[in-house]
Amino acid sequence: MNEDDWKPLGQREIRRQRLKSFSRKIDLRGCHTAICSCSGVFATSEIEPDTITLATRPSVRIFNPNGTLLSEDGWKSGRIVYMFFAVDLELLNIVTEDGKLLQFDLGMKLLTSFSVSSEQILEAETFRTENTLGLVILTMNGNFSILPNYENSLKRLDIGPIMQDVPDCWTVISSKNRNYILSATKANFYTVAVDGTSRVEVHPINISKTFNKLMQLTSSLCGNYCAGTTDSGIQLILSSKTLEVITELNTAAKIKSPPISAALLTQRSESLGPVAALLWTEFLVLLDTDKNWAIYDLESFSAILEEKDGIRIIGSRFQDFLTSVSESTKQASSTTGAGAMLVDGYEMIAANNERGEEIIAVLRDENSPECTLVDAIEQCISAATHEFDPALQKKYLKAASFGLVLSEDFDPNVFANTNRIMRVLNQLRSAPGLAISIDQFRELGPMGVVGRLQSRGLYQLCWTVMDYLQLERKFPNIKKDLLTSWARTLVRDCEEHEYDKVTRKISSKVDQLKVG
Repeated sequence: MNEDDWKPLGQREIRRQRLKSFSRKIDLRGCHTAICSCSGVFATSEIEPDTITLATRPSVRIFNPNGTLLSEDGWKSGRIVYMFFAVDLELLNIVTEDGKLLQFDLGMKLLTSFSVSSEQILEAETFRTENTLGLVILTMNGNFSILPNYENSLKRLDIGPIMQDVPDCWTVISSKNRNYILSATKANFYTVAVDGTSRVEVHPINISKTFNKLMQLTSSLCGNYCAGTTDSGIQLILSSKTLEVITELNTAAKIKSPPISAALLTQRSESLGPVAALLWTEFLVLLDTDKNWAIYDLESFSAILEEKDGIRIIGSRFQDFLTSVSESTKQASSTTGAGAMLVDGYEMIAANNERGEEIIAVLRDENSPECTLVDAIEQCISAATHEFDPALQKKYLKAASFGLVLSEDFDPNVFANTNRIMRVLNQLRSAPGLAISIDQFRELGPMGVVGRLQSRGLYQLCWTVMDYLQLERKFPNIKKDLLTSWARTLVRDCEEHEYDKVTRKISSKVDQLKVG
């Protein structure tokens, strides 16, 4: 693919940007895959055959965002059913068929394990709550259990069966500020609140074309929408509130098999409705509520994860980010937007082209309120934050800096703060780092970023981020705490014969940084 791939989708434009290219091929086919939100770290493990033998036991592998192996360990517990990462920390959680949840750090060190079910587990799925992740479990007997906080098995709610048989498919949705299990069997939906306070309700599945059952259901991150697939090849987008079909598209003529997985893109598109991202073996189909569609060739077996602001894609040799193009990026890259005019004007003036002065004059014209210099500056600054390519960031920020010289109506602190954040993001995106967007950075916050870097042992990068964000002003002891953590890690991981060497290294660093 091109490093930057735009496609029209109805009234939107969708953009696929390359976050990382891998130096080695990672085969995701036939694997459980977990992707860490606001990070880019991912984990894989081969799906085991029905008959387990010592010779066929898989390994669990955790990879950095750039595809380098972070850790690996042979799996010795029960058959893996589901893997997921925590929301607030880069911790890998593994649910096993024999009813256990095991939690590991990124070095595959077991942190805790506990029972989450007294029955054999068939499937599991997480859902977002206000502060953490909840976990829903479906057992082989067709019984549902819910952990409102996946780390607290003492508060497990046993819902029991929702219908007579194991459902064809199910997910967790949100409606009227409550979470519900949504399951489908044949031509009906069945819903029940995850807090166990409501009766099971039955709703007919209203689709215009004939079908026998739903093969797949996937809820959006916010839980307000669902994507589904029927056995007859109809792709659906549904409202979680009404369970009515918003749109349906028959793909059976060209694609016989159901998608491997699905996700929903809702960022920057509430007025236009959601976009369903349907993943097949080597391509991704995007479908909006007006039946507009687009296809991205992925060239390999891949996995996807819905983020707050887009969809993260892991392929055999890449990690990409798919998002709806922001209005500021449109204006800064179009031919008529104020931001684009400022970019063109600046570049022409830099090249001694008189046409540049004419363009800037139009932006400064007070009789042209729809295309002002202030708008142009704001669009260029905002557009820069959505770029992963430093060259494009510089292009927009240079134009914005030039515009600031000509305007007294724009706060220069906004530009200075954006520059500081972009320096941090570019450092974070360096290998192995964090492959995150500006919105994900804001969601984590500075201390969340520091915590992730520290837990992964990226102390030098963590120190650099602290400097760029000037965190010591707000947290005077933050660097001392980081140095202490670094020293503890060195001592913990060293062999006995290395104590003197490690002690000298710590002492030297303390002297160098003048930390008492």
